[in-house]
Amino acid sequence: MTIQQTSVKMNKLMLVGVAFVAVVVVVAAAVVMSDGGDEGSKSNNNGEYNYSLSTVSSFNWTGVSGTTYVKTPDAGNVFIVATIVLKNLNYSDGISTSYYNFDLSASGVKYNADSATVSHPGYKSTVTLEKGGKYTFTAVYQVPAGTTDAQIIWGGWVPKVVYNSALEIGPSDGGGSSSSEESSPGFSHTGKSVNVAALGLLPDISSFPSGWMESVSPSSSGSNVVSSAEGTYINIGGYSAYTIVINIDVYDTTENAKAAYSNRISGISVTSKNVFEQCSTFTMGITYYVFQDMNVYGEIMVLGSPYLSSTQWNNILTNIETKLHSVAI
Repeated sequence: MTIQQTSVKMNKLMLVGVAFVAVVVVVAAAVVMSDGGDEGSKSNNNGEYNYSLSTVSSFNWTGVSGTTYVKTPDAGNVFIVATIVLKNLNYSDGISTSYYNFDLSASGVKYNADSATVSHPGYKSTVTLEKGGKYTFTAVYQVPAGTTDAQIIWGGWVPKVVYNSALEIGPSDGGGSSSSEESSPGFSHTGKSVNVAALGLLPDISSFPSGWMESVSPSSSGSNVVSSAEGTYINIGGYSAYTIVINIDVYDTTENAKAAYSNRISGISVTSKNVFEQCSTFTMGITYYVFQDMNVYGEIMVLGSPYLSSTQWNNILTNIETKLHSVAI
């Protein structure tokens, strides 16, 4: 073999060696990149959604006072009302149902959900869906009249949520949705009442996520009210302060507690929840939970929209309910 042939052969071997190393590096990189990626081992999709759209020129909404108002878009615009169903397929950290995660795309323009969303009768409080959780809610978009080819698109950063036209649009079900909470099984409210001071019925701070502080005290009693208490729960994070205020009234009779509950939600579009005897939530600038259990009426006001998962909310509500049932006679 000549010196020239030996040189050519060694060059070929070096090229083969470099190619082999490159292949090993690529394979190794692929292994590293796949480790800890999307949770779905067979699919990159963590969630799915479907929707239906309707166009309206206005809609009615009812204020806390019970007065009915008409919500109209800006001149030359219409509202597109989207009924959206969202399902968490496999994402362990949970998927938020915030309407900010969904945009409306039409004629090459992307629209964010309009502030009118919170006034629409179909509006629901935001919850976090656990694996398998499914939730149907409403978002409202304001677009120029005559807009066509509108479609809802996922606007959240993570996880990856894709459109699925086969996903049924209907009632929420299971998987951590706040509407699936269940009252304590086996407890009979019939003929029972609570005869302790309202102060002892406020939730324990341990039922809140870490980082929350409390301030509780008796409050003035109203008509037919035996005792009242107010608890203020605060979480200060960064430059934001989130507050939850809970008022509990122990009435002289169950009928008066039921009347207080009925008066509070009269004329208001509410989302009923299977907690306590009666429990509903609605939003009018501030999110409210109102509940009645035996001769006790309560109201929870959420200020600053603190992020609490459905499980965390359930812990708070269940803590109150458990106290009520434990002292019922």
